[in-house]
Amino acid sequence: MGDLHLACAVVRPWPEWLRIRDAVDYSGMSRRRLLALLRSGEIQGYQDQSDRRGPRGAGTWWIRRVSIDHYHERQAGLDAIEAAAARLRAS
Repeated sequence: MGDLHLACAVVRPWPEWLRIRDAVDYSGMSRRRLLALLRSGEIQGYQDQSDRRGPRGAGTWWIRRVSIDHYHERQAGLDAIEAAAARLRAS
């Protein structure tokens, strides 16, 4: 018989709040797009004014990861499917 080789991968779970550069990696969107979505209120986040490491010392942006997930679900139309399923369960 041949040798059996096992491999494992360690998957790091994403934290609830992501810095803007990590949110770019997580979402697949550009920094500019994420900032536009933040300003329009489509995703949740805030600029930490006490942390002056951001551009021009303006503070680091933090984005709530699940709001990115919800945005993608809305874009894919999955929120309408979930709402219809909830109505069916309730009836």
